[in-house]
Amino acid sequence: MSGCASGSNVEHQRQRDSDQGSLPSDCVFCQIIRGEGPALKLYEDDMCLCILDVNPLSHGHSLIIPKAHFSSLNTTPPSVSNW
Repeated sequence: MSGCASGSNVEHQRQRDSDQGSLPSDCVFCQIIRGEGPALKLYEDDMCLCILDVNPLSHGHSLIIPKAHFSSLNTTPPSVSNW
């Protein structure tokens, strides 16, 4: 879990941030997308970024993260989560 989802007021604000196109400053994945956090990029397009996990479960473990912030997988629209 990314730690992005927390209290309902925070979730509501972050969903509004996502709807408005801004990325929360305290989300590690949003920082990586903005280029403010360290990451080894494997792939990038307009919708997502694929990076190597800093704490891999196995060799080559990678993460695919959307470029828009969503408070949880449940709030991520199918157009983003069902590639």
